[in-house]
Amino acid sequence: MHSKVQTIARLKSMVFLIEEALRIADEGDHALLGAKLSDCIDNIQTALVKIG
Repeated sequence: MHSKVQTIARLKSMVFLIEEALRIADEGDHALLGAKLSDCIDNIQTALVKIG
């Protein structure tokens, strides 16, 4: 099992990558995709709060 520190680092990496995807979606005028990516970020940040 991963340590708490590894889990937090992985989740933060996921947020970074999803934020990049969100920027691309916004530039491409894909509002629905952007909204779903934003929801993903919210869910990961909630998980980070629970862990941290």
